[in-house]
Amino acid sequence: MKGVIKKDLLQILSRTIDILKTKEPKDLEELKDLSEQAIEDVAVHKDIDLVSLTVLIYSIYKILPDIKEDNYKDIVVEINRASQNLQEGQYGRYNQSIKSLYTIISRENAKVKVHLQDVMQAARIKKSASLLRKGLSIGQAAGLMGLSNWDLQQYVGGTTMLEQRKENLSVTKRINWPTIVWSETMTEKKLFFDAGPIISLVMSRLGWILPHLKKQFGGNFYITPAVRMELVERPLSVKRFEFEALQVLKMINEGTLEVYSDVPKRRASQLINLANSTFSINGKDLDIIQEGEIESVACALEINADAVVMDERTLRLFIENNTELGSLLERRFNSEISTNTKNMKSFSQQLRGIKIIRSIELVAVAYKLGILDSYIPKDKQGKELLLDSVLWATRYNGCAVTDDEIESIKEFFLK
Repeated sequence: MKGVIKKDLLQILSRTIDILKTKEPKDLEELKDLSEQAIEDVAVHKDIDLVSLTVLIYSIYKILPDIKEDNYKDIVVEINRASQNLQEGQYGRYNQSIKSLYTIISRENAKVKVHLQDVMQAARIKKSASLLRKGLSIGQAAGLMGLSNWDLQQYVGGTTMLEQRKENLSVTKRINWPTIVWSETMTEKKLFFDAGPIISLVMSRLGWILPHLKKQFGGNFYITPAVRMELVERPLSVKRFEFEALQVLKMINEGTLEVYSDVPKRRASQLINLANSTFSINGKDLDIIQEGEIESVACALEINADAVVMDERTLRLFIENNTELGSLLERRFNSEISTNTKNMKSFSQQLRGIKIIRSIELVAVAYKLGILDSYIPKDKQGKELLLDSVLWATRYNGCAVTDDEIESIKEFFLK
């Protein structure tokens, strides 16, 4: 275990002991604040022991109001034991203490009704959302907490965090280009899809529009093996997302989505190294993007694809306006962020020609092409109601879009 990680763990444990040694009304808020402070260490160091302890602290915070006295005493004893074992370098015993703490918390699980029945899962989702709020990508935030993109995207779609910034490009620019592409009769048109837009569409019950969009597009819809893994294999192991995974698998089997296996690994690695060494805090590089997330971009560059379909805002902002991403990270970490301008410039130059389409633009194109017409209610404002409903469905299922953008898209198509 690295010295800096051990120091951070001991500080978190010490603060937890101080909070819990005497029961006071302020304990709840102090535990919550402590877990938020700890998440910054996770974002910087990406260490599994920090992840485990951060989730643990947040879990204690969630059960604290209803915890039984015996379990409370056991938690205090075991946290002191964990701290002592860590100070003495007894890492095996430290890990056993952490495991015991998770066991104690699980006894209170029946009393916790937050997001999911499993309090540990709920804690991981909450802390992943905190990492996302710091500026990490959905894939990176979910991966650090041992979640799938489906878990995190479902949660954040019901919050306001995905629309808490102004977009770099106007709605007119975003919507004009895909509308034109779908109307052109070009040969060998190609789109690469990241996992996020397909998750957004499937969870919005709009996945069925993809075969119709592809037919009218007249080209190929590609996903990489890493995207397939996130869309099919991982959710098949999570009961609540099994059917969604089968819907995606059906699109693959029917040829709507084609798996592009010839991923330029060297180029993808070079891009991810540039991206994750551009920003740093206290001398430590910030890994804000997951390698799998950039494979679609690398493939699009390699075969000169028309665009990448991507809801993910971190990588999108990095491509479209990386200086704004640096400012965002500074605001979210409330700390000075160092920028490697050479790496930033190299990354920007390589991705300068990449065009990005979000799932909400795909839905808008489907509306424009009449694919959704069977849903228009017999009402004077029927078209407006339909467009409003599908745009908001996409927004609430993980597409990073602002309220103002939705209104502008409606105005664009209903004028």
